[in-house]
Amino acid sequence: MIKKLILIAISILFVNCGNEIKENTFTISTWTGAGKGFVQKNWEKKLSYYDSLGITEVLIHGSPEILRKIIPIASKKKIKVHGWIWTNGRHIAMMPHLERSTFPWNWPYYPNNRKDEVSPWIIAFESAKNWINKNI
Repeated sequence: MIKKLILIAISILFVNCGNEIKENTFTISTWTGAGKGFVQKNWEKKLSYYDSLGITEVLIHGSPEILRKIIPIASKKKIKVHGWIWTNGRHIAMMPHLERSTFPWNWPYYPNNRKDEVSPWIIAFESAKNWINKNI
């Protein structure tokens, strides 16, 4: 039994030693919104800044028309552009932080089947208020 384990270990060692070691790569990306309009000078400045930080990929939320204009500028800096849009017509009003997510329209995505006046995150604030009223 021990001889079999030793043979298996040696064969695994030889198989692994024969493989080429690939260089690890690390990608730094960022997210940004395209906004409603396109100003080439602003995007050139923004992408130059990203390039100076070593950012090689950008996830951009925006219309297809704006994304088509950004891609050539990013390509000059060797920055890959990943574009995305919501198919349900929603837009990013702000980042989904707890304090900034009170209303459903603050969310980049909110389920179509929910008909909330305020988002469920309000419960955190109500709970905090109730705890303060009870304990202080």
